[in-house]
Amino acid sequence: MNRVMNSYLLPFCGNIQFWKLVLKEDQVQFSLSRKLDKKSYANRTIIATANGLQTLSIPLEGGRGSSIPYREVLISNQENWRAKQLMAWQSAYSKSPFYEFYIDALTKALSSEKDSLTNLNLAMFKAFCKILKVEIDFKIEDTSEIPISFEPNVFAKMPSYPQVFRNKYAFQPDLSILDLIFNLGNKSLRYLQEA
Repeated sequence: MNRVMNSYLLPFCGNIQFWKLVLKEDQVQFSLSRKLDKKSYANRTIIATANGLQTLSIPLEGGRGSSIPYREVLISNQENWRAKQLMAWQSAYSKSPFYEFYIDALTKALSSEKDSLTNLNLAMFKAFCKILKVEIDFKIEDTSEIPISFEPNVFAKMPSYPQVFRNKYAFQPDLSILDLIFNLGNKSLRYLQEA
């Protein structure tokens, strides 16, 4: 019997708990018909930096909480947010052991000319699947079900792994999948399966 994760909100990058859950499912269904709430991680992710945790956001046309469905949400390109994202990634992870192995693929996914938040998040999702070397059966659906949205839990009990700023800060759990991939590289999938 197949397990299906119904009505999940497709996040930007996704936190570690999101990826742990996705990898356990036989099929994942992403809902695009609901409006984004103000706490949505559809356009933001959290990374660890030299100054502590930082939330990175993608600016949206009309802002979050607008009355249009997720599938119609457009990215605002009034500022060069992609350059800011890449600078933040570089500042936080350029000294991590696997940054140089994955940054090109992630830059390509981030930099592709996507005006739709859905298309950008899907490109990022596929890039992370390729990096993790997993094939995830997923569907994009317009459903009336309320999508589940994972908010990162900085108090989550998770096995620690080496992080770039471990000499400055205690282990930071449940960050963006970026943190895990840049720090653990090809061991990321095993971590997600066993944590």
